[in-house]
Amino acid sequence: MISRIKYTKSFCRIAAIFAISAIALLSSLDCSKEKPTEAQVYEFDFTYDDYEVVSLEMQERWYDWMYPIGFELNFPHDENGIIVTLWNGEYHYHPWQVCDKALWYLASYQQTNDEGYLDFVYRYANKLAEIGIREDNRIYLPYTFDYALHAGNEYEVMIAPWYSGFAQGIALSFFSRAYETTNDPLMKGIADSLFNTFLMMDTQNDIWTCYIDSLEYYWIEEYPFSPKTHVINGFLAAIFGLYDYYIISNDERCKILIQASSTTIAAYLNDYRNPGDASYYCLLHKTPLLNYHIIVIRQLKHMTDITTDPFFAAFADTLEGDHN
Repeated sequence: MISRIKYTKSFCRIAAIFAISAIALLSSLDCSKEKPTEAQVYEFDFTYDDYEVVSLEMQERWYDWMYPIGFELNFPHDENGIIVTLWNGEYHYHPWQVCDKALWYLASYQQTNDEGYLDFVYRYANKLAEIGIREDNRIYLPYTFDYALHAGNEYEVMIAPWYSGFAQGIALSFFSRAYETTNDPLMKGIADSLFNTFLMMDTQNDIWTCYIDSLEYYWIEEYPFSPKTHVINGFLAAIFGLYDYYIISNDERCKILIQASSTTIAAYLNDYRNPGDASYYCLLHKTPLLNYHIIVIRQLKHMTDITTDPFFAAFADTLEGDHN
């Protein structure tokens, strides 16, 4: 049996950071005997409708297509088996690919109870914690290579290090589900710090992935670029990360962010439609991409699963009709 403690100890540096934050939080609380009698009310300066957010079983949530991945490392990897990506002649830890593989190992463990998969879950969790950039109570996963938007536009380049709301969302899914599966509080601590990045909406800050537009709609940006790109599939995937976190935390702020994100998607969906062809990948360039069109249709149907609002699935049917 693989010892979980072996890997948990390697989290000690991260745990110390969380412990300091917890001490600071506790010292700020009123420790008198009087207890609040009303629920905390949160106020946000953005638009959101009162969407229902229902509880789904793990197998009903996003990433439900993952099957046991096996133990053959048939991809570029480092000495610990962590996937790496070759970019411009150098290997990098690509945040989305690392998180995707981590989720796959986690799903494999959930399906088989094979401790070998849990070994990899902790290896990937350790690596993500190691490469994360910490800013106050937030953890961001950096892209360490420059990336030109839309297949090499030299005038629109994300300069390293840069950060993605999409990657933050898939990381939030991984650590939330890892906590749900292992009950390891360190997984929850990192999930908390990832969630905090979705509360940062100041685009004047050096690092940001979320913001409020001029009409007071809340956005999660896959590419935090100026002008804003508004990539829809990355936004939707990030919502699913918030959803996984809400399942483990029941944090009312998270529910509000899910509601705000759902409100934004509903308000802008028609702008992504391209009648007679595949829908637009983003609103900045309005380029139709069939593979993402198919993904977005599935994502919108899942939005109905988590909110019970039939509008999203109905619009998915409209997109399907646009490109047969």
